[in-house]
Amino acid sequence: MKIKKWNIFVIFFMLLLVGIKGAAASPYQDISEIPLFIHFFLLLNLFQFSVATAVIVEIKKELPSKIWNSVLTAIFFNILTALGLVTILNKQYPILTTSILILIALFYTIAVFMVITTVYLMARPLLKTRMNLMRRQYILLYILLPISTLYLFTRVISFIDFPCFQHFILLYIYLIFSVFFIFYFLYYFFGLSKSYFKKGFVAKPSFAAGIGAFLSFICSIFLLYISNPYLDYYYLLTWFIPIVFTLLYYFSLGIEYPALLNPKWKTYMPPDLVKVTAAATLVFLALSLFFTVMEHGNFYFISLLENIPLPFFFLLVIPFSAIILILTFTKALSLKTKLKYWNYTRYGLYVHTIATFYVLCLAFLSWGSSNSVEKFIFSVIFAFSFAFYLFYAFDFRKISEGVGIKPVFNKIVIVRYITSLYSLFFLILFSISFTYKKDIQIFGGVNLEAYPFFIFFVLSFLIAFIAYLSVSHKGFEELMRKNIWRGLSYVSSFSIALFVYFIFIFKADMQYFPLRDLFFIAYFAVLIIEIASIKSLIREKEVVKEEIEEAKKKKEDIVDILNSYANKFFRVDYLEDLWEKTVDRYVPEDEITKIGFDPSERKFHLEKTDEHTKLKIAAGMLIGMHKFPNMERITILKKSVEETKEEIMENLEEKVLMLPEDLRCAFDEDVYYPILYERVVNKLIKHLEAFIPFSDQEKIFHRLRRRDKQFECFSFEAEGEGIRMREGARFSRVEFVNLFRFYLESMEEKFPFRRFLLYELVRDEIKEGLAPYDIPVSELIDIVPTGIEEMDETMAGGLAKGSSTLLITEETKTKHKVLLSFIEQGLREGNNVIYATSKRPAHQIMGELLMDFEELRNFMIIDLYENIYTEERVSDLVEEEHRIIVPLSKILFQCSIVKTIKSQPKEESKIVVIDVYDDFSRYYSPGEILELLNSQIEGLKRWNCTSIISIDPYSYLIKKEGVEEVKKNFDNILILSGEDKAVSVFIEKLYHGTPSKHIIRLH
Repeated sequence: MKIKKWNIFVIFFMLLLVGIKGAAASPYQDISEIPLFIHFFLLLNLFQFSVATAVIVEIKKELPSKIWNSVLTAIFFNILTALGLVTILNKQYPILTTSILILIALFYTIAVFMVITTVYLMARPLLKTRMNLMRRQYILLYILLPISTLYLFTRVISFIDFPCFQHFILLYIYLIFSVFFIFYFLYYFFGLSKSYFKKGFVAKPSFAAGIGAFLSFICSIFLLYISNPYLDYYYLLTWFIPIVFTLLYYFSLGIEYPALLNPKWKTYMPPDLVKVTAAATLVFLALSLFFTVMEHGNFYFISLLENIPLPFFFLLVIPFSAIILILTFTKALSLKTKLKYWNYTRYGLYVHTIATFYVLCLAFLSWGSSNSVEKFIFSVIFAFSFAFYLFYAFDFRKISEGVGIKPVFNKIVIVRYITSLYSLFFLILFSISFTYKKDIQIFGGVNLEAYPFFIFFVLSFLIAFIAYLSVSHKGFEELMRKNIWRGLSYVSSFSIALFVYFIFIFKADMQYFPLRDLFFIAYFAVLIIEIASIKSLIREKEVVKEEIEEAKKKKEDIVDILNSYANKFFRVDYLEDLWEKTVDRYVPEDEITKIGFDPSERKFHLEKTDEHTKLKIAAGMLIGMHKFPNMERITILKKSVEETKEEIMENLEEKVLMLPEDLRCAFDEDVYYPILYERVVNKLIKHLEAFIPFSDQEKIFHRLRRRDKQFECFSFEAEGEGIRMREGARFSRVEFVNLFRFYLESMEEKFPFRRFLLYELVRDEIKEGLAPYDIPVSELIDIVPTGIEEMDETMAGGLAKGSSTLLITEETKTKHKVLLSFIEQGLREGNNVIYATSKRPAHQIMGELLMDFEELRNFMIIDLYENIYTEERVSDLVEEEHRIIVPLSKILFQCSIVKTIKSQPKEESKIVVIDVYDDFSRYYSPGEILELLNSQIEGLKRWNCTSIISIDPYSYLIKKEGVEEVKKNFDNILILSGEDKAVSVFIEKLYHGTPSKHIIRLH
């Protein structure tokens, strides 16, 4: 972050003091009757909100998660909170003392700053790059958001004049209710925090958030203290309602935060608490508005309210039930598909519902003064309204059945829907009192229900409807086929508009409701939303011919193919399940935070992970997509599994061989090994051109054709071009390894220097080219890596396969690390590994290896430690999984080694590590142990074993028999000295050549 937070805080604090001083000296130095101090205070906090927005945008670039949307929503409510606070301070300014003003302004400003700090501290450990908050677009945001909001607020605040309210006990009831939900959120938050609070970076943001919440609470207390609830009831609401939702959304971030630390963690969000609070707020506002209208409302309007027949309010349950059905179906469809279409549908439904409620409110209010014809028209409007919502619900039910989605009818959610709908209806009904018989002109007094304007409306409706029909059959509409219910819903909707037009024309009392014409604007807006919703279903992007040609020239990445397939899935919940299974199966723990899946966009974000992981995920997802049941109901994808495999093969070519075995078996591997062979060998030819000329390489391949017929599938091109694979060539992995070994052996004859130098030159090329394909260097070159990079680089890749190595070292931690590295490397490359030890317990060795069960299947411990250093003595071999417990007996020890080695095929390479001779030499004569050692070395070589035998330089064996006598039968001799950071390996003897340096420093 390029702006230091403490510098910002100091600047804010100094500017705040200057502003307060100026305002206190002259309280009415203002603009538009707002004191200068309040201008400055609002600008300061709006600037902080601008910075907070920029921080979230920066975070979302690197961590594209919907979790951050909660913060953006909280920032929006925070802006409303600041505006509410400024409204209260502006009203109370003449009577406020300077100290109270300073405390409220300072506490709120620091609270906002602490919230920004909290979000930044929560995101910082997850970010790989530093934030840059001084980009041009952010500087523009810092200027425009504060100035534009301040300008609009100063224009609006002069119109704000809330009435007094004698039933202010409602405010305290609402506050108690809100505090209950806030504490319920806190309960969830602290319950979760126990599981991840040990992470050091969670403590600081929690502390900062606590300070911000506490200061907000203190501000609330101050506002209650300086205000009169009777006179300032609605002013206090402008603070308390936004602050409640601000806190709830910030707590949502805290609860969802573990999913950012590890995507495999599930989010345990309290069920619909924000929505329940919103419903309760609507009820609270409806009650407040009712008492306000009854206390301050127009006498004629109150008389209209009193004349509304009570059964009418019960009849509202009929259309409400249909609306609830629509909301339930759209919620289920949205959860399973994550399409923007359902958001548009909800927006259109909300606009249509508000417009319908407004007309019904007019019908209820005008019922007493209406004649029989007018009452009939009102009844028809009510009937068509119910029909519209019912047909719309049937339409969604048909869609749900077609795609196999069953909605869940939750009792609590249904109660919340009914409560919200009734509250919304009463809010509209009571709000009409503010405009009843008022001279309010919309659009310069244009009468929208007049003849020419209604014709315009009808034509617009028809044009929009035709446009709606014209975009069908280009996307997911195939799965959401239009049915009779949809047609009936449009007919009933148009009928509502028609009858509303008639009642507006023929009923004279309608002129008392100056906002009635907004009904037609709302309906037209619904049509536009409908067209936008259908457009959002179109999955194929239209591009011009030049872009198409350019796309053909550019090779498509496999992730592009995956996203193209995903873009055609209607049921995104299937993709989410497959994604979770694929990640669990193929993605290492440290790579999980680098990948992501955006369900709403149907886009996989794999750019930051390594190529191997990316290929596994993409291929696994593409093949897995064809295993879903009822494919015709969940996707518009028309390709078969064979076509998908062919597309993967064309894209990956030899990289198909990088896939894990369970995916690789779906493809013809033998086609790609010749391609891989050609690519890697041509690299070697160019790499060794200085030592082996191209003409000699050509001779090598002529000779190899006589050795193996498979070499006939390769030919030499013009000089310098290397080998070229003939069409139709194919061979298996085993054949690939054999052909590569033959080639390397032939190069040894032409190489002008020792074989050791050749291995040194080609090892890195082979490792770089073939390691991603799970073909280790040791399989191609008769070298077994030690697993220690410094040693492998110096020794041309490691130890010669089948050689015996003496490691002279004292008993140190470094010695065990060297031995374990050798063992781990062998297991990773699929070798059989035997570890005979009398120095460490078996459970400790297994724990230090840190390998999964699959990699340990070829591992066996010959355990002499148990019998020497514990009380559990054995007199014979005790066989367990991965372990044989052996007593300190030469014969039984030899039997255990022979038995373990002979249980494996002789042709398979084996690694044997022995660390028992120091203890044997204390119980047997040195001569006997030396004889055992020499016979064991010979036996290990016969059975194709690469062995390391560790002996202490101060053991009885070396002291009595002499170090030279012990060394003489070993192919390699390494001497390890030092401990911790000062560790060196001296290479005294190396079977396959002389190393470039004899002393290696280990880090």
